[in-house]
Amino acid sequence: MKKLKIQQGFTLIELMIVLVIVAVIAAFAYPSYLSSVQKSNRTDAFISLNEVVQLQGEYFIRNRSYARDLTQLGYSDTTIDSGQKNYDISMTVLPSNCSGNSTTLCQSFDAIAVPNTDSSQPTGQAKDETCQELSINSQGRKAAKDKKKNDSTSSCWR
Repeated sequence: MKKLKIQQGFTLIELMIVLVIVAVIAAFAYPSYLSSVQKSNRTDAFISLNEVVQLQGEYFIRNRSYARDLTQLGYSDTTIDSGQKNYDISMTVLPSNCSGNSTTLCQSFDAIAVPNTDSSQPTGQAKDETCQELSINSQGRKAAKDKKKNDSTSSCWR
């Protein structure tokens, strides 16, 4: 009487089916993961922009004018990195020839955040096509533009 051997392990076909299933799941999950990371990294821009707005408010109270650039607010340069270095923060003022003191008053400003294009950043904020430019102005109006410069405020500022 012959004993039957019990087969142990997996066949090649079974392994290939598992690999296909894992690949399909990864194909859907990875882009969703990247989108979630980009969305959460926008918080970095929101915090930095709101900090500029707060400092501008304090500057306005002391000087009856908004600051002409970020250096008048105590920053080291006219363009700075956001806290997590995902964005470059800059500012524009009106009128453009104002000095930010009693000589020529700056009447309004826009604080602007654009993704940092430094290739060492693994977050890929530069690939965030929905929110390529985030801004807030002296009246508190929030705005955003997508990669094609179309308004995407409702998608970015929630």
